[in-house]
Amino acid sequence: KARRASRFFILPVLHSEPEEWMQRITVGIVGCRGHYGQWLRSFFASQRFSQGNLCTSILGSDLDTEMTNEELVRIADVVVFVLPLQSIASVIQALVPLSRPNQLWIDVASLKHDVVTHMLESQAEVVGLHPLCRPPSQLTLSGERIAVVRARLDQWTDFVDRVLGALQVEIVETTTEEHDMMMSLVQVLPHLTSLIFLLTLEKLDANLGRCREFATPLFTNILQASERFAINDPELVTAIQFLNPSGQLVRSRAWQSLDEVVFAILQSDQARLSGLIRKAQVYLWAHGV
Repeated sequence: KARRASRFFILPVLHSEPEEWMQRITVGIVGCRGHYGQWLRSFFASQRFSQGNLCTSILGSDLDTEMTNEELVRIADVVVFVLPLQSIASVIQALVPLSRPNQLWIDVASLKHDVVTHMLESQAEVVGLHPLCRPPSQLTLSGERIAVVRARLDQWTDFVDRVLGALQVEIVETTTEEHDMMMSLVQVLPHLTSLIFLLTLEKLDANLGRCREFATPLFTNILQASERFAINDPELVTAIQFLNPSGQLVRSRAWQSLDEVVFAILQSDQARLSGLIRKAQVYLWAHGV
């Protein structure tokens, strides 16, 4: 079982010479046409000839590429799965029979439990990665964080650490279960509240330009967060809501909280509503916010 998350940290960029076998690594990216697939292909390409190079060749497969997923898995030493949440599990399952004990399989998905479980059915060593940001313009993740699930890792440990060091990213070590639960809190819940906020403004036909002229700091912050939500792919946001195993629990608590607030307002119970606000304040203060 992967190590439980503690505080995050950053690995240094490693410049020592890798072992001889590690200087002949072929990285294959399944899903190389997507945004993160393209970014990772460029990242590994940028590392090919750096000191202590990460790989010597890079392969890619996707729906419209000449190379198939099966051909890539037969050749590559490191297989990186960068696919939509709706299809990644089935693609991995189909490729499991082609895995080898000396391979490393990595997924870059925003949910971990089912995906990592399927990768563990292979013979390969297994690591789950989740960059907690969109693909940036530069070829590092400097200033960002990445969740790391070291599900089954031995001979590829040094390679994984070299990749994380080269990414210059803050690392959050976690398990599949903790990762998906945390994603229900930091993705499912804020996506839900942002969607409700924007749909309410839409139903009111609110003039956002005029709203900004009257905006309080709180409104401005919520609107900016909702704008960041709105640039996401609708299919990805939908998949996060439907496929996260902890999503239903979070949504049920959200409806419960909404019911409590609405009930207090419908009953014109100012004391009850004030009590709910104080309850929220105490929760924040208890967590040092």
